[in-house]
Amino acid sequence: MKRTGIAILAAVAMGVLGTLYEQAGELGLSTTARLALKGTTTLMAALLAAYGAMTGGGTQAWLICAGIVVCAAADVLLEKVFFVGMGCFALGHALYIAAFLMMKPVRTLNIAVFVALAITAVAVVYALRKRLNPAMAYLLYGLIISAMAALSLGQKPVAAVGAFLFLASDIVLAFRLAGVAPAIWGRVVLLCYYGGQYLLGLSTLFT
Repeated sequence: MKRTGIAILAAVAMGVLGTLYEQAGELGLSTTARLALKGTTTLMAALLAAYGAMTGGGTQAWLICAGIVVCAAADVLLEKVFFVGMGCFALGHALYIAAFLMMKPVRTLNIAVFVALAITAVAVVYALRKRLNPAMAYLLYGLIISAMAALSLGQKPVAAVGAFLFLASDIVLAFRLAGVAPAIWGRVVLLCYYGGQYLLGLSTLFT
């Protein structure tokens, strides 16, 4: 029951903070306050993962927690120095990958899904190559998040859903960065991203 309460509290906190971040412009908040809300929303998922790690989640839970913390830093860096933020997100995915590899060995399914996702990443970057520059940086990032999502299969279902939500948020974001997606898609990015991070954090509560 206590774990359920903590999970609900984290979800509510992320919902409130994420909504404030999304409405920062209308509320007239400063850039500093907006970025603080952006990163703090993600940190709520990290706190959830830390609780899971401290209550029996083990090393893999701490790796997921660390990955979420790194992503929270990337949330801010992305708007300061974009490619530093992207690299920070890639590091977060590397930590998720390390956690997944600790929990389950690589299976044929993981390899097959990675190949399919990698082909998709190549296709998306190629289609948007004139708008995403340098294209190679976006491709390398696409490959590491594809590996993270592929390795989530066979893990706890909540972790797999979280990983694929994260992947979906970045696919949508790529089209937004390329300027070929409507503004409303920004909300889709946020919902998928914060939802994915929450579910990754929540996965540490399951033993």
